[in-house]
Amino acid sequence: MAYFAIDLMKIKVCDHIRRVKYFGKIAQKLGYFSEDETFNNAINAHDADKLFPVNLAMQSNRLYPEYVSKSVLNEKCKKEVDRVINNHIHSNAHHPEYWSRSKVSYLTTNVDATRMPNIYLTELCCDWSSVSEELGTGCLDWYNRVVGTRFIFSAEQKEYIKDCLLNLNLYSLNVMKRSYDLDNGVTYSNPCLNSILNYKSMYKDKQIRTSISNFVTVHLGYDIIIKFTIEKDSLVDKDTHKRIMLSSLTGKEELKQMIVDKIALI
Repeated sequence: MAYFAIDLMKIKVCDHIRRVKYFGKIAQKLGYFSEDETFNNAINAHDADKLFPVNLAMQSNRLYPEYVSKSVLNEKCKKEVDRVINNHIHSNAHHPEYWSRSKVSYLTTNVDATRMPNIYLTELCCDWSSVSEELGTGCLDWYNRVVGTRFIFSAEQKEYIKDCLLNLNLYSLNVMKRSYDLDNGVTYSNPCLNSILNYKSMYKDKQIRTSISNFVTVHLGYDIIIKFTIEKDSLVDKDTHKRIMLSSLTGKEELKQMIVDKIALI
């Protein structure tokens, strides 16, 4: 199945938002913000403007520029992309540029973010943790790249960010590393998880398929027959607590057997 760039961009943004919300819950669990209404609202609205159709279109042009054919159109789109990105960073308080005392763009260096409060520093850490998980990079890689060069924080802010990133990293899932391709859609780097998510079959007149959100879910038609929690080393059936190890070479076969067992009970 081939994907249109804008559709794949929507999938990518939704995946990112989902993981930011996951890390937001972890941040609350760790005591950074406990049921704080402002923090909840910020996390729940994270990057919502990126899902506006015009913004998705501009972002997809940025992510897949080879699909914008004419050079004149490319230059026009580049200006539109710049406008969309700059509107985004100046409209969302988890971006350091939002707090700058002077007019800056997403390409500006030495952005003064010393006014940025902890509540939005925490959302920024959830944002960075989500991207780090997607790319499979270290939790401080981006911090080391941009703090002190692109973004200027106070000593206290820097300690807060590092502490938050390191603690969130304890809950980061390596199996969530993924890439987005117009021919294949979302591809996870973990072979076991990827094979399970790509598993499709038919039972009588109903399709069996898997999906991922906060759980890996197996559907029979419109009904859920298995729901797995995602752990660092395994998928765990919420009902039976049986595990499929994410290092397994036979994960898809194990899944098939679990589906057969579940269907037998229907």
